[in-house]
Amino acid sequence: MTSLRKTLLVTAALMAITSLGYFSQSSLRAEEMPPMASMTKSSADDKGKILYYRNPMGLQDTSPIPKKDVMGMDYVPVYENEAKEETGTVRMSPERIQKLGVRTEQVERRTLAQSVRAVGTIQIDETRQTVIAPRFDGWIEKLQADATGMQVKKGDTLFVFYSPDLTHIEARAWLEIWEKKRMPPNIR
Repeated sequence: MTSLRKTLLVTAALMAITSLGYFSQSSLRAEEMPPMASMTKSSADDKGKILYYRNPMGLQDTSPIPKKDVMGMDYVPVYENEAKEETGTVRMSPERIQKLGVRTEQVERRTLAQSVRAVGTIQIDETRQTVIAPRFDGWIEKLQADATGMQVKKGDTLFVFYSPDLTHIEARAWLEIWEKKRMPPNIR
């Protein structure tokens, strides 16, 4: 029983000494460090004046005042030094670059050592599309451009169109031309 008591007493003493050392070290570290407010102020002064706050998820939503998004995340301040960079610039902290394992290299033209497989979508350039809408009744008798994506150029026949109204107007026009040619010059 005495050996068990001695062991418990020694263990308790070691625990007391260890906890005393831990708490004294943490209090010393807290005294050595500057207050958090002064740290944030000096780093904010280096970056310049806050222009606006942006959504932390990368959305285009901005705010002139600090606020939280729908998930409760604080909006990130955008400083004037950061805003001067041109559009498309990607900035990452050195810690994040190290975590991601980013490697940089001089730009040079060469063949890729690895094949790149990527998912993408193809969309029609709607600004280059043309809608053909005749202002008369009729129907298409023969379609020349009969495949989606078929290349056509200016002057190509797209379709042959039949319209009873246009046929009637054309016939009357030819008849008038023919009659003018048959009339004597003094009656025209």
